[in-house]
Amino acid sequence: MQLKRYTQGQGLPTDNVNFGHFANAGNYGGTSQSGLFCLSARNKIRNFEKHRIGSQLFFRLSSDGSGKFYQNLFPSTLLSFDPKILQQVDDAGRFYLVESKVLGERMYGDQLTHLSAHQHSVSFKFGCLQMKDWLQPECEYALNMSKWQSFNLGTELNFFNLSPGQYLLQVRKKGSIMKPFELKFNIQPPWYKTALFGMLATCAVFGLLYFLYNYRINNIRKQEEVKREMTQKMAHMEMAALRAQMNPHFIFNCLNSINRFILTNESDLASDYLTQFSRLIRIVLDNSREEVITLDKEVAALQLYLTMEAMRFNGKFEWKIDVSEDVDVLQWFIAPLTLQPYVENAIWHGLLPLDSEKGVKKLLIHIQSYGIKGIVITIDDNGVGRKASYLQKNETRKSHGMKLTEERMSLVTQLTGVDTKILVIDKTDYIGEAMGTTIKIILSKNEDPLN
Repeated sequence: MQLKRYTQGQGLPTDNVNFGHFANAGNYGGTSQSGLFCLSARNKIRNFEKHRIGSQLFFRLSSDGSGKFYQNLFPSTLLSFDPKILQQVDDAGRFYLVESKVLGERMYGDQLTHLSAHQHSVSFKFGCLQMKDWLQPECEYALNMSKWQSFNLGTELNFFNLSPGQYLLQVRKKGSIMKPFELKFNIQPPWYKTALFGMLATCAVFGLLYFLYNYRINNIRKQEEVKREMTQKMAHMEMAALRAQMNPHFIFNCLNSINRFILTNESDLASDYLTQFSRLIRIVLDNSREEVITLDKEVAALQLYLTMEAMRFNGKFEWKIDVSEDVDVLQWFIAPLTLQPYVENAIWHGLLPLDSEKGVKKLLIHIQSYGIKGIVITIDDNGVGRKASYLQKNETRKSHGMKLTEERMSLVTQLTGVDTKILVIDKTDYIGEAMGTTIKIILSKNEDPLN
């Protein structure tokens, strides 16, 4: 190993070296009474003379991995210098953080940027890289760009009960034009003031409002459903009551006819009529158990009724029931004995009062499609017309059976969703004389029976 001696003659500030320290890349730094020096790996010596540094005291020298040397200076200052340059580095004369405390406990580095809400009291102690007036330098600080305030270097700066938020602490030598030392720290808001909590609270409020809205809507729907059920129950009860009125009304008319056959000694006719009546009464009783029946059952009962009426009046009128092929009588529902009162009214008040000399008395019942979702039941007679019938009866009110029928149709609409319209047409000839009456019963399917 080859040894080389370095003296003041080779460039050292003095032959007496106090302390030394190796840095990276083979650099060697040392202290002496004359100042600081650096010996590079290429044997080049650079001096930092004490008059340029402003200090008479030099303590132990150290280094970090960056290549800079650090010299501790009394009392609380630190000098750093870079061996790559001869003059004093720019760090000289600047402040550095010596100590930081939060609620009396020391904190380091990134901990200051994540202070919790209860860590609202902090203190800081600063040092300064060597100045000529290092013993009592006049310093000042400002928090969040507030007014500058004086303090003594080496003393603690205390801040109590700070509000949550971001803070910028600036420290400088009083009157210095150099950029101040800046320290940033952050106090987090309490959990109930955080953005996450606000978002969660907002979601909770909207969730509650949505719940209350749905709760209200569901209550309204339940109330509507209860109302709907009650309406249906009332419709059922009213229908049952009307059936109880209709059936005795029809039976009473039939029994009167049988009684009249007996009184006129038409026993064979009475027996035959009674047989037909028993068949009809069975159909009526079976149908009366239902609130609505299919149209084919109504047509079957109507055919038997017309047969009996033709027998009772000795064939004084002709009748026919015609159902179009495009009408499915099994898919349409109607209240029992809906058509019978209209047919009965046409026979009794339209056909029977008609003078036989005016021709054959005819009654035609035709069932055909009407539009897309409807059918029309036409009851047509060539009788005396309504006006003449009213004059003969000396009354203008509707019969009891007709009124009940119309009420039942209204209830059927509620129960089945089938709208019912009734049109009465008075037929006349070219000179205005009555030629009978046409009744059109129009049935149309609705989507919602209660709306």
